[in-house]
Amino acid sequence: MKGTIFRFIPHRFIRDETALPEFSATCVHGDEFWECGAESPEYNTDQRLQRWMVDHRQKTGHNRYRRDYADYVLVEPEHGR
Repeated sequence: MKGTIFRFIPHRFIRDETALPEFSATCVHGDEFWECGAESPEYNTDQRLQRWMVDHRQKTGHNRYRRDYADYVLVEPEHGR
């Protein structure tokens, strides 16, 4: 039985500037029996998401959130190798 040999090739990860990042949050204020669960819309800047969290806190007093961030990247082998 022949073995397979894999050669490591270094890669670089480049943010895809043609696609906007996505920021969102979920209010997780509560305890083991109840959690608010309010979800923000998806925003393309962290500042807009922060504004949503501040507004939600001012309306409800809730101060614990789970933030999500997603973006797109291009994976390319490093040149010269």
